[in-house]
Amino acid sequence: MSSFLKYIFVIWLFAVSNISFGLSYDLEITEQALQEKVSAMMPIEKKRMFVTVTLSDPQVDLLKDQNRIGFVVKVTASMPGQLQGSGRASVSGSVRYEPASGAFYVDDPVVESFDVEKLPAKYAPMLKELSQTTISKALMQYPVYTLDESRFDQKMAKSMLESVEVNNEILYIKLKAF
Repeated sequence: MSSFLKYIFVIWLFAVSNISFGLSYDLEITEQALQEKVSAMMPIEKKRMFVTVTLSDPQVDLLKDQNRIGFVVKVTASMPGQLQGSGRASVSGSVRYEPASGAFYVDDPVVESFDVEKLPAKYAPMLKELSQTTISKALMQYPVYTLDESRFDQKMAKSMLESVEVNNEILYIKLKAF
């Protein structure tokens, strides 16, 4: 190969490699798509000593001002002796991306409000803590969205998370290739 062709090849290779570093992939995940995934995780039941807490019926809410995924879940708590109460808990968390699996998780979920009726108030802190633990473990294990390996664009998008933004009930995720 002549030195001129080698020179052209090196220039072309350099140009192509520099272009690839600037590539990014934008992914839009609707609130409805997240709703379906979170609903499939529930109900979740956790027992601790004499208390059983069940979390069900999640309602996803993308929190625009905070760039977080929020949801409200139904909480049902029961104790021996026919004590049973139900109410709602509001939870929110940030988005964590795992490039190896192409999966998105709710990270650092926080129970922001908690209200269970028909149970003595003295049990509320314990029930809130049990709900927090249960939600945290579930959301760390089960992704709220996974890239579709059968779609070329999403398969190529398995890379590094660049940014996450919530706008108009859509989760906008920018992934940087390479």
